[in-house]
Amino acid sequence: MYGFFYLVQNHTTAATRLLPQSLVFLGKRVKMKPREYSNGEIMVVWKAEKCRHAQICTKTLPQVYNIHQRPWIQPENTKTEDLIQQIDQCPSGALTYRYIDREKP
Repeated sequence: MYGFFYLVQNHTTAATRLLPQSLVFLGKRVKMKPREYSNGEIMVVWKAEKCRHAQICTKTLPQVYNIHQRPWIQPENTKTEDLIQQIDQCPSGALTYRYIDREKP
């Protein structure tokens, strides 16, 4: 039977092995909602379906991006300026950010 178990067992990309958020089900990538993580000043947005797993984020700021922790993005672990600089280097555009408006309740 050619099913989910066979595909996952024989799928060897880093996306399947490293990040469970990038799911492959019956040979098709499952679209997921963007995930949001805040450090109080900015909101980091990660879009799993756009991520190409270049690992620039994990190599640049390992204290923020750790695939072995949940949540895997912890923006409070660095300065906002460093985080913005790293997000701007994301080659796929999977990581973006927006400033949090503190005036709204």
